[in-house]
Amino acid sequence: MNFKLRQLIGCMVDLELEDGRRIEAEICFVGSNFVEVKKYEEESLPPEEPDHGPEEAASEADAKEQDQEETGEKHCYSWIIPVDKIKYVEIYHEC
Repeated sequence: MNFKLRQLIGCMVDLELEDGRRIEAEICFVGSNFVEVKKYEEESLPPEEPDHGPEEAASEADAKEQDQEETGEKHCYSWIIPVDKIKYVEIYHEC
């Protein structure tokens, strides 16, 4: 199974684990007995606040955070899953 998982590095897959959980993720690395995947979740945008007049210039961190919200970037979580816990792998997109 490790050989096939290595061929899928960079691919979005749906993993079903032995306990019945399903994980949609991107395969990043395959070790001898584990798989590292990135799980993406869409960032929920906060509700827009009404304009209350001129505001002070935003700091660089605030500007970067605002750019991420406008582009709809996703949060990424890294998971390490033992190979023996994977029941099956379904490929979402061609790699």
